[in-house]
Amino acid sequence: MSNKLQNPNPKSVLLKLFSGKNWILFTLLIILAFAISIRLGFWQNERHQSRVEFNQNVEQALTAPANDLSAIYQDASPWQKVMTSGEFIADSQKLVRRRYLEGKLGFWIVAKLQTNNGKTVLVNRGFIPATLAANETPQVEDPPLGIVQVEGYFQNLDVESEKPSDLPPLQVSAINATQFELSQNDYQLFIHQINTEENLQAIPSPQLTFGSHLAYSLQWFAFAFMIVVGWIILTRKELSELRKLD
Repeated sequence: MSNKLQNPNPKSVLLKLFSGKNWILFTLLIILAFAISIRLGFWQNERHQSRVEFNQNVEQALTAPANDLSAIYQDASPWQKVMTSGEFIADSQKLVRRRYLEGKLGFWIVAKLQTNNGKTVLVNRGFIPATLAANETPQVEDPPLGIVQVEGYFQNLDVESEKPSDLPPLQVSAINATQFELSQNDYQLFIHQINTEENLQAIPSPQLTFGSHLAYSLQWFAFAFMIVVGWIILTRKELSELRKLD
């Protein structure tokens, strides 16, 4: 093999890289990587701003005084404290599966409460850990009889979904109008009860954090900056090498 084939001319290699379609393609890839990094940076920043807004709304709701559910229903926001009174409807209690509390897998115990104004609202009476096989339903005491006062946190219903056909008796997979058979006249919400019985664990208020979205946003912007700086350094270096070879 000749020395020419073993040691290709560096000038020809550089000219091949920095000429014609190759250089255009390389530049387009740099522009694409820069644009994607900037877009991801703004996306993460938008998620951070949404989290900030959510935290502010929850903080305001948690610090607001408890109000009667019927008076604030249309204007209430998640985690606003509400109170109502009525009677639990017999045989309406169901166990919402795959719920977590303090690292434990278990159930939310949800029953219908017919309020004094005739409307029905779902009440999450509390949490119990799962201790049986997945195809078994644990025994839970029925809600108390007679008129009761319920105080708790306002919550939006889960996204509508059909109840899976293979669930054990009295179990559901979500808290929504379909799986709890709510009518249009009922309250389209549920309440995390805080004045619950001793054998049930009340759902605590959320721990508010900002997550890592802001850090990720800054990382993507920094990456976009390094792409541009790297492209400039590489271009200047290669052009300088080409001038030396002329």
